[in-house]
Amino acid sequence: MTPPLKPRETYIKIATSKFAEFGYRGASLDAIAKEAGVTKQALLHFFGTKKKLYEAVLEDHAADLSAHLEATEAPSPQERLLLHAQFLTASQGIRLIIRALMDSQDTADHWPMKSYLDALLSFLQMHAKVPRSSASHLSWINKLIGLIQYHIISLPAMIGMYGPDCAQSLEQEFEQTLRDEIDAILR
Repeated sequence: MTPPLKPRETYIKIATSKFAEFGYRGASLDAIAKEAGVTKQALLHFFGTKKKLYEAVLEDHAADLSAHLEATEAPSPQERLLLHAQFLTASQGIRLIIRALMDSQDTADHWPMKSYLDALLSFLQMHAKVPRSSASHLSWINKLIGLIQYHIISLPAMIGMYGPDCAQSLEQEFEQTLRDEIDAILR
């Protein structure tokens, strides 16, 4: 039996879902507190401000994604990165990354997702057979994030337009596209 979550963990879990769905501006502290069964003041007691709660969510998320990338076992770097990309696709992970990137300003004083992007960058630099610049790898990371996000966003509409029978084919094609992209960057 899983032990109950501590208050901070509960708030982070709920806030993660709200921020992933609505972004920083769209998620309200009132809604997060209500779902947690506490007052807004109780929530603020742990984090001080909505901005600090958002940063805590992103820092936890970045740490979780980095840990997943590190812990994923596979016979090759390509398979490991593919499994990680599939994890991003299946979770709300990519949505929160997109929200964080969209919510960030170039004048920000703190970049909570940077540690995760650094982990991906390091992975690519370590495993790419052809040396590339950091800018090239960062561009590819952006491409991967966009590819996954677009797939998640468009899949329901594609199924609506072309019927549920196309879902499996779309998923297979998406996986092949991921494989091709990963092979291209790591070769």
